[in-house]
Amino acid sequence: MHTRSRSFTVFACTALVAGALLACKKKTPPTTDPGIGTGAGPTPTATPTVPATPSFDSSKLYKVGETAKAPDFTMAIENVKECKVPYYFKAKKGNIKLGVEVQIEGSADKDVPVNPFYAKVTDGDGYSYTSTFGGCDPELKSVRVNKGEKAKGWITFEVPQKASNLKLTYNPFIVSTVKQEVKFDLGR
Repeated sequence: MHTRSRSFTVFACTALVAGALLACKKKTPPTTDPGIGTGAGPTPTATPTVPATPSFDSSKLYKVGETAKAPDFTMAIENVKECKVPYYFKAKKGNIKLGVEVQIEGSADKDVPVNPFYAKVTDGDGYSYTSTFGGCDPELKSVRVNKGEKAKGWITFEVPQKASNLKLTYNPFIVSTVKQEVKFDLGR
């Protein structure tokens, strides 16, 4: 008696799970073409229009003085120089404080976050450097810019004095359909 009830319980649970899985299976409607075998072509159907996503090449490398145009913002690097800093912000021996003066402008109908920590510098050997405090003034402040609003300031990096082939990458966190990373050759 207990064996029969256990078998029924196992069978009922299996049937329940199988039914649930079959109910979750994605159903696709069969495609019917009334023209098959009759020589007539397929029945024309209206295709929904999909809004075009803006094309943006995030691999393009800009130069100092050029303006990078991402879908939601533009960015230009106006100057690159070694920062003269007070002794308590001094770079470690063998390093320098490299300042990059940037201007970022919102160009979309949504807020664009501006933050010096969205930037990094990489050298020709593949090493990356994040921004640091205590560099050239005025420092780029963390703000949000709307369409037509601008933010300007210096982003400072501590890099080895002998580092060369420096590239800056700026990648703000923006909810979007495309990657909005811009890259600049710093000319050093």
